[in-house]
Amino acid sequence: MGNNKSHSSLLNVEEKPYMSNTSWTLHHAAFKGQPDRKVSLFKSTQSEKSSTLEKCAKNLMLHRHPNILKYVASWTAGGHTFLATEEVTPLAHVIAKQTPLQICIGLQSVLKAVNFLHDKALSSHNNICQTSVYVTPEGYWKLGGLEYLCRFSDLSARFLADSHQGRYERGISPNEESRIPQPPSAIDQYAFGILTEEVLKTRDEDVPGMADFLHTAITQLQAVDCKLRPSIETLLEHSFFTHEFITIHNFLTELPLKTSSEKQTFFRDLPCSLSEFNGEAVASQLGVLLLSRIVMLDSTAQQHLLPRILTPKSCDDSIGLFAEQTYRDHISPRLITIFHVRDIQVRLTLLKYFSMFCDMFTIPQLNSHIIPELLVGVMDLNDELVAATLRALADLVPILGAATVIGGKRAKHFSDGRPKVNPVSKAGRKSNKAVKNHEIDAGIGFSDTVPIKSDYPELFLSERPSPDGGEAPTSTTPVTTEDEGEAWDSWDNLPPSINQMESEHSVNPMITTDMDEAKLIVEDLIPSTSRPSVSKMPSDPPLNIPIDKLETLDIKTKVESTSDELDFFRDMEPVISKTQVVRVGTPSPRDSPQPLESVPSTSIFDAAVHDTDEVGWGEDSDWADEGIDNQ
Repeated sequence: MGNNKSHSSLLNVEEKPYMSNTSWTLHHAAFKGQPDRKVSLFKSTQSEKSSTLEKCAKNLMLHRHPNILKYVASWTAGGHTFLATEEVTPLAHVIAKQTPLQICIGLQSVLKAVNFLHDKALSSHNNICQTSVYVTPEGYWKLGGLEYLCRFSDLSARFLADSHQGRYERGISPNEESRIPQPPSAIDQYAFGILTEEVLKTRDEDVPGMADFLHTAITQLQAVDCKLRPSIETLLEHSFFTHEFITIHNFLTELPLKTSSEKQTFFRDLPCSLSEFNGEAVASQLGVLLLSRIVMLDSTAQQHLLPRILTPKSCDDSIGLFAEQTYRDHISPRLITIFHVRDIQVRLTLLKYFSMFCDMFTIPQLNSHIIPELLVGVMDLNDELVAATLRALADLVPILGAATVIGGKRAKHFSDGRPKVNPVSKAGRKSNKAVKNHEIDAGIGFSDTVPIKSDYPELFLSERPSPDGGEAPTSTTPVTTEDEGEAWDSWDNLPPSINQMESEHSVNPMITTDMDEAKLIVEDLIPSTSRPSVSKMPSDPPLNIPIDKLETLDIKTKVESTSDELDFFRDMEPVISKTQVVRVGTPSPRDSPQPLESVPSTSIFDAAVHDTDEVGWGEDSDWADEGIDNQ
């Protein structure tokens, strides 16, 4: 039975049982340190030396079959017997959720297990019922409850009478008390007929041959005459167990016994056959078989079947067989198990389609199972495996992030060199332009005489000032008279109101901008030798103001005195008046009236109307003529 301490100390057992009867209780358990490795633990309620659970453990350990409950360990402790088996759930707890197709496959599994006991073990089960059948997490039915198993040679009326109390009452044959049924297998035939009736009587017919098999179970398997009950082999040949889905299931189960030609033909036609069935049923019933080791290593399956299985069906045009939710429920858990298999060919097959199904795992599954196994593959000596693993890790970066996949310290070593696009919309630029123009008009006071040429002034640079004597046409070269030079002295004697406005405008940023623009134009029009020294002022991008409108600007300059001669342009400061414009060309009240055309213009921006030979700049007239000729 095993060492008492060696097993009890290795399991974490839930105290509350989820099933119990007069002989034992059933608990969930898992190995310590391995929470994913779960088992089902049976604990006897009897303290006798030889309990029924101990007999069951011995029979399970002796009779091994794919359709019989798998034995793990058994031991005794504290006067109780313990039996650990693979993780299962009693059929009675899940039968309501089983589909007719799942029931069909399950009944066939039970028949195969009974047939093994009858033909190979020469034994009778003697207690086939729902409490003796268990279902694995993958949906497979397993036959258990072997505590009343007896060899045909040991079967007697006394044995049947002694075991009558613990067996399923409805599954006992009516004539069993008077004599031993002949043949001995008739006991299990009758009990299987009762089981079939209980699980199929309330089901709708959607499996071929279901109604006929139910009728056979009621009329023939439950017949009073033992000789009228069909054998187990005959039942396995019924149409209920020979339709296409069952045929595929049987072929996958018996795959090691098939020839290479049979495998090639089977795997080539299998995808089309599976597409005709419900994806949920295929994934739940055939998922483990379709992803078995022998299938994944088969070359024909790798070419025709595995691409359809490993690719989720995300859209109607997808080649996948399973919808995303079905894939997550049934295929992903199986893939996690396969990732722990250290076989190069199996791993390469998974990595080939990893980009197609990597998002079918949850974040904890990726962190706990997939990433550690991929990191093992990176350290392998096989270059092909390392390359495929690195590509798989790259597919996980968008899901988990580079910090999780790569780890370690990271820094930004690259910059984005794409040109930046101005996010301001066209409508926004127009509105900003209108606001800016409105502010300029309000500050200057002559919105009608200063037009803005560009719709988007921020997109244009100010005009480059012309070099001395260059680019300016001859017709626009300013020529002044002696009277105009004398008129500059009167700027210092302006009325107090003008000087007051000058001080106000000197601190106005909007006026400063226009003053700078005017200053550039003045520098462009006046020869360099006669150019005044203009005080430096911070300026914003200038406005494009037409030259022909600049006579409306009121500009004041201050003259700097030098030791050699008097500089008339010292401290020239343009002044723009909002309310009053001083027009120099108008005769002064204290002067005698004279014709308007005879009054010399005092504006330096007025174009010359006199001959340059008669009026000039005195000694500098030769420089002006030379500049014009150079142009």
